[in-house]
Amino acid sequence: MDKKQILKEMLQNKDPKRKKMLFEVFEHEIYFSASSQFVAQYLNKELGIENLVSAKDVEYCRYNFNRKNVSKNKIPKIENRQTHKQPNKIEDSKEITWTNPDERNSNPYKSKF
Repeated sequence: MDKKQILKEMLQNKDPKRKKMLFEVFEHEIYFSASSQFVAQYLNKELGIENLVSAKDVEYCRYNFNRKNVSKNKIPKIENRQTHKQPNKIEDSKEITWTNPDERNSNPYKSKF
C-alpha cells in the first residue's frame, strides 16, 4: 500500500498516530509559508477527501514536530562548555583586614528568656 492510502485510513479511523504520519508524508507541504487553513485545504485536495485534515492538525504538526527537531540539534553538549577559572591569588595579604567569626556578635538581638 502507498503511504498516502495508509494515511487516509488512519485519518478516517482517528488513529492516535495519524498526525505523526501526516507529518512524515507531507513534511515539506506543512512548512509552506502560507496559513494553516490553506495548507489543510491543499492536503485535502492531495488526499482526495474534503475535511479530512483540519487547520488544527497542521498547526499541531508545525509546533510539536518542529520543536523536537530543533531542540535536538541546538542543545550544546556539556563537553563544549567552558569551566570557571580560579581567581588569581593575592600576594599582599597583609593589606587585607580579616574578621574573626568568634569575636563577631552573630546574633545582635538579645532574648527575653
